Amino acid sequence: MELEYYSLKLSAWIPCVVLEKEIATGNIVIDALPYAWITPAQQASYLRTVAPQNLRVPLIGDKVVYFSASHKRWIPSIITDVGDKDEVELEIKPGVWINREAQRKVLRWCASQL
Repeated sequence: MELEYYSLKLSAWIPCVVLEKEIATGNIVIDALPYAWITPAQQASYLRTVAPQNLRVPLIGDKVVYFSASHKRWIPSIITDVGDKDEVELEIKPGVWINREAQRKVLRWCASQL
């Protein structure tokens, strides 16, 4: 089951994986917060299963978070340009176009944009 964690810091849902679970309490640890136990009450607010969904249409000025493979973390950015096939260019990656398939893996829209 694929999960997403709502990051207050990033204001976005980001993919996560459960690393550890306490059977007695139901508390879990996820890769996005590897040093924190998340209680069942917190899980209800900050975790959700990923439902198959269509990508939203990107717009110039949309606030997003981008997963940087080189930095191994999510980085806030803004869409600065959108191509004919909805590929996007980000403020933090000028000159680099991210196609729709790649967007599914490395982009998440901030909650204020949903």
